[in-house]
Amino acid sequence: MHPRITSRLPALGLRPMYAVPDLARVVGISSDSMLRALRKNGVEFIHSGRSLWISLGEIRRRIPFLWEGLIELERARRLAAKPPPPSPRPARRGPPRVREP
Repeated sequence: MHPRITSRLPALGLRPMYAVPDLARVVGISSDSMLRALRKNGVEFIHSGRSLWISLGEIRRRIPFLWEGLIELERARRLAAKPPPPSPRPARRGPPRVREP
């Protein structure tokens, strides 16, 4: 996996809401470009002071390619965090041991 993407994965994760700059950072474009793209797709924003937030459901409904990208990033993040499975024990050599009473 590309190291630049891997380093960003834990910071994003799936959340109920995203700030426009966070989404822009993950996509790799400026916040202004992301804002224009979101407005062009009819995304409804939640205003909090000067911040613009987008709900996960709004992303899912209005921008399916971004939704699928977020899902793939979450899968990759989980796979990267998942420890590798234990290696199988080597087979025993020789005849089976006999236990004496």
